[in-house]
Amino acid sequence: MSTKVSNKEKLLAKQDRLREDKQRVESRIRALQNQIKEEDRKARTHRLCTRGGMLESFLPDPENITDDAVMDLLKKLFDLPAAKKLVSEVVNQSSDHEAAFDYAKNQSTEFPADLNESYEIEEPEEDE
Repeated sequence: MSTKVSNKEKLLAKQDRLREDKQRVESRIRALQNQIKEEDRKARTHRLCTRGGMLESFLPDPENITDDAVMDLLKKLFDLPAAKKLVSEVVNQSSDHEAAFDYAKNQSTEFPADLNESYEIEEPEEDE
């Protein structure tokens, strides 16, 4: 037998190392995906608690009002024509801000015309 390692054995060893690397990478990807899900859950929980606190700030003696009573109240309030109009306005305003933000983020010097303001960006003077 020769002590020299054959080319095939080298390739098989390299293949094994790459499989191990692949498993490590896949494991890291799963861990990152779990971290992303956890962050999303935390953000949702924070949003729900914040908005629930906002709602309770408008209720007299909120500890003594049942969940069903709060749901009935919200259904009736949000069914009012004025409330429907206000919700629509808030949603549109929120989406307009998001659209303007997304646009501005992707444009270095131009802003949408509907922002009602013009911005001038001065170019720095070159030294001669």
